[in-house]
Amino acid sequence: MTLTPTVKRLLAVTASLAMALSLAACGTAKTGEEAPGHRITLTITADKGWDENSTPAIVHIKGLDEDNASVDFYHAVKADKDGNKGTSKTMP
Repeated sequence: MTLTPTVKRLLAVTASLAMALSLAACGTAKTGEEAPGHRITLTITADKGWDENSTPAIVHIKGLDEDNASVDFYHAVKADKDGNKGTSKTMP
């Protein structure tokens, strides 16, 4: 499936808006302080054609039970230089 340039731009804008909204909702820690939480390492492997110039993959992380129901965020993962793989470390 080949995406047209218009669809690619629409996906990029949607991804950018989702990321901006999620970052705005998270707030920030003071310089030099680490925010409380757990670190997450995301590794994504895609089909051929996903490279460092492609739109990032958007991952939705959501808690599934009452112990982690407050976990609900999106995170963008960019492809690495070699392509078809991307790794990102985040803290919700």
